[in-house]
Amino acid sequence: MDERQKFLEKAAQERAEREHLKLYAAIALDIQAIIRANIARKEFHQKLRSEFDLCFGTEYDVNHTTPTNLDMLKYGFLLPFLSKEPGYITRISIFCRHISSSMDSPSKNHTFAALFLSPQYFKRASRLITKFFDLIPSILAEIDFDQIIHAKAATSMVTFLVVLTSPSNWALLKANPSLLPVVTNFCNKFSSSFLTPEPMKCFHTFLLKAMKRGKSSSDIINAIVTIIFRVVQQNNTLENEKTELLVKYVYTCPGIVLALNPNAYSLLKTIKTLEALITYFNSNPKLVDSLNVVETLNVLANFINISFRENDILIENLLEWTHIINNFFARIQSSNPKHSKKQHWHPILGWISEGINLNNQDANVIVRQQLQYFWSKKMVKCLFGKVLGSIEGNQSAAVEQHEVEKLSKDLIQRLMKHLTVKEQPRYDSHLGPVSLTAVVCQMYRNALLTFTTIHVDIISGLCQDDSVLTQLWTYISNSKHGISHSLLNLFNADPTASVPHFAPIALFAEIALSLISILDEKELYEEGTPFNMKQIIDISQFVNHFCFKAIWDKAVDFKNEKSNNLFHSLYQLTILLHNKHVRRAFCDNPNFWHARDVRSSLIVGEFEKRTERGLLLMEKMPHLIPLKERLVLFRKLVSADKASLEKLITVATISRNSIIEDGFRMFSTLSPTELKAGLRVKFVNQQGLEEAGIDQDGVFKEFLELTVKGIFDPELNLFKLYWKNAWKICL
Repeated sequence: MDERQKFLEKAAQERAEREHLKLYAAIALDIQAIIRANIARKEFHQKLRSEFDLCFGTEYDVNHTTPTNLDMLKYGFLLPFLSKEPGYITRISIFCRHISSSMDSPSKNHTFAALFLSPQYFKRASRLITKFFDLIPSILAEIDFDQIIHAKAATSMVTFLVVLTSPSNWALLKANPSLLPVVTNFCNKFSSSFLTPEPMKCFHTFLLKAMKRGKSSSDIINAIVTIIFRVVQQNNTLENEKTELLVKYVYTCPGIVLALNPNAYSLLKTIKTLEALITYFNSNPKLVDSLNVVETLNVLANFINISFRENDILIENLLEWTHIINNFFARIQSSNPKHSKKQHWHPILGWISEGINLNNQDANVIVRQQLQYFWSKKMVKCLFGKVLGSIEGNQSAAVEQHEVEKLSKDLIQRLMKHLTVKEQPRYDSHLGPVSLTAVVCQMYRNALLTFTTIHVDIISGLCQDDSVLTQLWTYISNSKHGISHSLLNLFNADPTASVPHFAPIALFAEIALSLISILDEKELYEEGTPFNMKQIIDISQFVNHFCFKAIWDKAVDFKNEKSNNLFHSLYQLTILLHNKHVRRAFCDNPNFWHARDVRSSLIVGEFEKRTERGLLLMEKMPHLIPLKERLVLFRKLVSADKASLEKLITVATISRNSIIEDGFRMFSTLSPTELKAGLRVKFVNQQGLEEAGIDQDGVFKEFLELTVKGIFDPELNLFKLYWKNAWKICL
């Protein structure tokens, strides 16, 4: 390698070293800049914290002097720079508390409201409040109520939102009421962004946390709901988009309606929530499917709670309302884990296939309390009382009303006018039109099938007023061709029993079974509660005849769940009434419970042929056959059984030296049929020879006597004697 080549390589190496030095210098400058910026940022944050704490005080300094409104404006824009600093939520809450309290001051230097009236500071003040209204929902979602500081911070921030959306309570505006409309108009703009998905999600998270605390968070919950309803009230109408947000993020909170105070609920009523919900659920039935089963249950409970308090609107929209309730029940029933391996227990829904949050079990108590409104006396009377009676045209059949809240004539007229323009669901012409009573009964029937764990509570609620049961029976018995005939025709038209036409009878059977089973003889036979003797006889005749015809004519599909449940309810009522009659007869006719349309000999013949209907009738309803014929059949069966067992007699050889051991060994291996066929015994004496003689039950009797005597022998140690007022034997 020559000198020239060495020189070039050295120059290239030196050039590369210079480039590296420049790079190192640039990196060092960048690091220095970052460190300086970090130090400056820390110094700024430290200075800002010190100045803020000096001006606004700490969370422990409640009596700190109120800062001026210009200080609030200055530090309000600087406060978000401390978002990653410890104590950020506390300082935000202190700032919100001072602004809220300043609104009660008439001083123009201290009240923040004065900045809204100042041309110089109006835009900056409005921008600051808008910024905090966008910031607070996300902070509330991060609140941990287990920390006292966080709980106090939540109260301060929620109070801030309430005060800033209520300019009528500001001291400065009370002295200048002419400015109130203008200020109210731009204050409404602060909260206009709340009815969007992101803030509503944050409010939903915050409400769920607050609901877990119970009554201690009642004020905060009402404040948040009031703020949301005020935003809705600004537009005077509750559109579908806003209704969807309320359903997803407010009404999915368990028991939220029950927690509202009168002021918050008056806002809910002002914005016509129930009408909006009915309209929305009818036009958007798929929303219910998009919710999980627990959220669906919470929405249903809140919807029922509102409907209970607004029963006038409920009656005016009865058909749509029942359709919505049935959709909720269908969604909940779809979570049944019949085809799912994963099962979760819910105290209201029972076993469900969807996962649930086990950390909020206290909410189930509130939800159950809301659901009870559905079968409360007021709701049941509202749906089964004078309104439905007037629609069905059965005013003459209505029973005497007790002291309950009566519906006005004006409401009934509005309901009648409303229903004339509604289109009822159309079924096959031979089924006939669906009555409103059938629609309501179908809804309660679905409730019984949905809430199996609280089935007894629902039935008890429907039994509170006896007039419901008597009204149902009056409606059912008002058939032109007889009740059994009409019901069998319905089964011929729809073997699955899925149409609403079956609902009144099914619901009647459930309620009557529950109520009659707890009545004593005085109430049933003497006081005539809830039915008089003629009605009891008519009911017994109907259920007995229907169950017989359903089996005899094979009208019921027992493999179908709904039709089988309907038959089972009527069958249980039949057996209950038959047992009551056997104990104390309520009809003098000795043939009252016997089959009317078919001779008993035909039923016996079917049983002897071992047909399905014959075996089923003999198993479930043997009272259809007179007692004498049943005795003849019994003796005939016993004789046939004996004849078939004559050749199966078992002969056991028993040694007199070991009677108990040989008897146990021989007879323990025999089947029930062999034991029933007959037993004979041959004894073997001490010399090992069989004893002479034929067992004609005498030898077997001796075997039994010796066995009983031997079992109680103290040497076997199977029993022992003890003294308690007398000698007794125990194991």
